[in-house]
Amino acid sequence: MAKVRRPTARVRAWPVAAVLASGLALAACGSEAPVPMPAPPAPLIKPARYAFGDAISALDHRAAGVAWDLLRPQYGRGRERSFVAPKGTDFAALTRWYDARAARHGWRPVPDFGARLGRERHGLAYAGGGRAFALTWIDRTAPDGSRPVTVARFDGD
Repeated sequence: MAKVRRPTARVRAWPVAAVLASGLALAACGSEAPVPMPAPPAPLIKPARYAFGDAISALDHRAAGVAWDLLRPQYGRGRERSFVAPKGTDFAALTRWYDARAARHGWRPVPDFGARLGRERHGLAYAGGGRAFALTWIDRTAPDGSRPVTVARFDGD
């Protein structure tokens, strides 16, 4: 007659330990990651190519550069995308749109960000969970009335 073996306590403990460890790992990962800021809304358009002339390009890059200088030391590595705001874009409405989404997800405005950009440069920035997001634009427009908008995201790395 064959001997029937009973599982030992050690064998029974492995599945329980595995479940507990994976649950703790998921809880640790899920609670730390902030919700990323949303992609820019309409009317901002992702152009096929950057089509602004030298003068507007220089102003746009200077405005974005100030944002990088202000945010990168504290929030680390960043990435940038260029958009176009068509003639008549309501930047006050765009700011309200971002303010509402940032507040909903616990992001806070970066104090005095717009004021620190300088004359004829505008922007907004939010930070949360070691990450930051900035959107900058300038007063100068292209002949068709459009203007460049730069979005920068800093991941805290």
